[in-house]
Amino acid sequence: MLATALHLLRVHPIFRYVILQPPAFVTRRIRREAKSGSAFAPATLGAMTVLLPCGVTQAMMVLAINSGNPAVGAATLFIFTIATAPLFFMLGYFATKLGDIMQSRFTKFAAVAIAAIALLTLDSGLRLADSPVTFASVKDSLFAPEQAVAAVPSADGVQEVRIEAGAGGYSPGLVSIAAGQPARLTFVDAGGGCTLSLVFQDQLYPISGEETIELPPQEPGEIRYSCAMGMYGGTIAVVDDKGGAA
Repeated sequence: MLATALHLLRVHPIFRYVILQPPAFVTRRIRREAKSGSAFAPATLGAMTVLLPCGVTQAMMVLAINSGNPAVGAATLFIFTIATAPLFFMLGYFATKLGDIMQSRFTKFAAVAIAAIALLTLDSGLRLADSPVTFASVKDSLFAPEQAVAAVPSADGVQEVRIEAGAGGYSPGLVSIAAGQPARLTFVDAGGGCTLSLVFQDQLYPISGEETIELPPQEPGEIRYSCAMGMYGGTIAVVDDKGGAA
């Protein structure tokens, strides 16, 4: 995607050799459709965008597969297709209506948009790979970092933490637990979207109402988790007796 954006911006001719392109006959068909003026041209061009490699689409496929239920997986992809259909239609419509002058401006706008989506997709991949370096971690290192919310000891001696899975991410996004003591993490459905599909220590947990994860005593360090798409994540800081993380 980044190579495609750099190619559209004409940064260097080399990028035309590394981008994914459809076969020549498909390209000729797209050009004929764009110039035909047919009422079905926008729909045809929009439908062809399904063939483009897209990190978000692949993430939705992974989410559908990880559901483990054919009906849930089919419903996930059906809703995703219906929700994105208007965008694809608009792309096809503007591609057929833009003149030569506006087309160059639209191409630059599309290149910037593709580059932004590519960076977001890269960030999602880093988060799913449990990388300690993400855009969020870089932002926290440059600006004021989020303050950790400490776990609350319960009557049975287990540390308890409640984390809301909302549409804008997990809250609190940073919590701390004491090393060497068991902990109980409760993720609560707070009207979230993809945050309701939780990836925690390589396990997928669907959050329906509440989902509780029992943690045995941990060594000092960090435990990172994310939604199944890698768009949102959070961190469990495991601190030693002196309150410092390893």
